[in-house]
Amino acid sequence: MLWKSESDAIKKDPDWKNGDYTANPVGLQLAELGALVGETSQRFNQETSRGQVFQWLDEEARKPGPDANDHIRQMEAMMSLDASDVFGGSIEKAAAAVKARVLVVVGTYDHVVTPGPAKDFAKLMGAGIRELDSDCGHQAPACEEKVIVPLVTAFLASGK
Repeated sequence: MLWKSESDAIKKDPDWKNGDYTANPVGLQLAELGALVGETSQRFNQETSRGQVFQWLDEEARKPGPDANDHIRQMEAMMSLDASDVFGGSIEKAAAAVKARVLVVVGTYDHVVTPGPAKDFAKLMGAGIRELDSDCGHQAPACEEKVIVPLVTAFLASGK
């Protein structure tokens, strides 16, 4: 689990001090991890030169980065969300309880939020599914803005 490895990396940092740190630990490491999983390696290599990587690393090393405690708590909160919890673990009952129109958009090559569970849930709800088949990885919605904006606009305008 990615969030677990991030949390473990923070907690292994000698500056962590059980969350009672004076200097924010592992900011650069979190930035590096984000760069690795934010998009596919193909896209990263296509758009980023070796010189740009070193410049970016230098800039990231000087930034304070996200607060480590905030980051850990955000990861824990996201991972604790389970739509089926209040339905005894039944994803089918959770899907049946959804009354809203739903459009699910996923990135085929998203290594942070894998598309399978969202596609399965969408099918159970009878929701529309749009899979972004690009090398943008986790950044697919932002990267594919020219696809997403008209898609969402049409979905919202249809009212059906």
